[in-house]
Amino acid sequence: MNHVILLVDDDNEFRESISEILRDEGYDTLVAGSAPQALEHASRHKLSLCLLDVALPGVDGIQLLRYFRSRHVFRLMPVILLTAGIRKEAVRQALQLGVKDILLKSRFSTQELLERISKRINGPVEVVRNPEMGPSSVEPASKARDSQFGTPASSHGATDMPPPSGFDSTLEFDRRPDPSGDGKQDGAGRETRQVTKEMIQAVGGLRALPGIIDTLVAVASNPEASLSDLEEVVRRDPVVAARIVQISNSAAYLRGGPVSRLDEALRVLGFANVVRVASTGAVLRREDLEGDSGDDLAMLWCNSLATGVISERLAVKPEKPGAFLRGLLHEIPSLFALQFLGSDWLPWKSHAMVKGWPLRETLSGALGCSLESLAGQILNAYRIPAEVAIPIQEFHEFFLATHPREPGVAARLLEVSRLFATALGRPGTLLSEVRGILPDEVRNLDLGFLASEDLEADISALEMSAGLGARPQDPAPNRTAVALWRDPRWIAQDPVEAVLARNLDCLRVERFEELSGVSGRVRVAMAEPGSLEWERLAGVAPVIALHRGSLRPEPLAAGIETLRMPVPIHRLLHRIEKQAG
Repeated sequence: MNHVILLVDDDNEFRESISEILRDEGYDTLVAGSAPQALEHASRHKLSLCLLDVALPGVDGIQLLRYFRSRHVFRLMPVILLTAGIRKEAVRQALQLGVKDILLKSRFSTQELLERISKRINGPVEVVRNPEMGPSSVEPASKARDSQFGTPASSHGATDMPPPSGFDSTLEFDRRPDPSGDGKQDGAGRETRQVTKEMIQAVGGLRALPGIIDTLVAVASNPEASLSDLEEVVRRDPVVAARIVQISNSAAYLRGGPVSRLDEALRVLGFANVVRVASTGAVLRREDLEGDSGDDLAMLWCNSLATGVISERLAVKPEKPGAFLRGLLHEIPSLFALQFLGSDWLPWKSHAMVKGWPLRETLSGALGCSLESLAGQILNAYRIPAEVAIPIQEFHEFFLATHPREPGVAARLLEVSRLFATALGRPGTLLSEVRGILPDEVRNLDLGFLASEDLEADISALEMSAGLGARPQDPAPNRTAVALWRDPRWIAQDPVEAVLARNLDCLRVERFEELSGVSGRVRVAMAEPGSLEWERLAGVAPVIALHRGSLRPEPLAAGIETLRMPVPIHRLLHRIEKQAG
């Protein structure tokens, strides 16, 4: 049998010359210029070895290597790193990930490369442990129900699924700040600790909606039901979907590559196993969806469903299944956090409303770690494939944080989809952030479906079938009157305007000059620093100016308040109501 070598390098000339050498030696050679192309080859072929460039565009070689080591099917695959230069930290990470050979492109010879390849392919196989995997000695799942998740109520008498491996038990949780501000541990505070077995068990006990499990069992009882019928049910619940993907990518179902589509995961598991996996997991009690904390949990679920549907419609045809799954799972860290906090959530939410904090900052403070770090741990624990997990991770690191690096196309599509979900009345909680959408963000995207009635109908149908449709999507509008002008540099399907229209008495004016003639309403202008309208804000004062760009150091004229987007919804509404008096 011929050995198959995957060569991953973004330098076309280098890639062509090396691949020609390898083919002359009798190796079947596959080439890729980026991590997504490499994953595509890896999913379709049984690889003997990978030659991997460290400096890849987007997802770099170390990240791709880390992904390979997190999948059982690639755990034994030898990897030789190729680099023009490498940092000490990258070397350390590579060694931890089982790399034995790092070759400098400017120094290695053809003979040396071929000798290294032969040694790794024909030599003894070494088991490489994924350094991100948590300890294997975890408490039984039955004890997990004694954690802060409480005893999961399953109408079918099933036990919990075992906690997923992959959660980093070394991640430290600091003491959670006391939201009361008086230094007392009043229910929202917790003792200093690490993410120990309690947290690992909690991740495994992430609860699904009770209505979904009931529906799955009903579908399974129908002799005429198909996997397509099951997929329609699984699409309604991010927790169930994550479980299905997790098990389909486990060692029990070794395949040629990761499963990153729901329909594929369902085919891998089969009808009976899908129902078993879904129905033996933890299930929310119906009372968990009642009250303020239950409303927030349900609204995050609605946001996940809407974002999934919109992501699917915005994506090109081959990418639609993966786009839907990314949208469906993007709030998994927040869903986990709210379930984990339980009754502690309300004190934290009240504290955040006073401080003006967004959801990510509030959850980070309550849990003692950043939400983006938690996202990475949960995605790894549930074995979410890279093509789905990386955009979600970038979404949390870039759009919900302040990391300097640029996200990929898929992460940008996910963010735009979330904002459109907000515009349709599914923002998540009042702590969720909102901003305008720039034309460059949606260039080459067909947005015609946003105005169609069937989009709202599709999302509402998912919510109804998940048991969420009867919930109020918006608070009753109050009497605060607002006049809004929006700079044309933001697109018309504006999430900010939608939030104001759903929560306040909002009147939008077409021309900037019209703001000065409006009386009895709080004036709001969406304008950018440096624009002509920004320089004329004093003429329409008092006014609240919403912007994205940085402000210049000189003070603004009296009567001009500024608020930088993205901004938490509750903070935006509070500033408007405060000015209204």
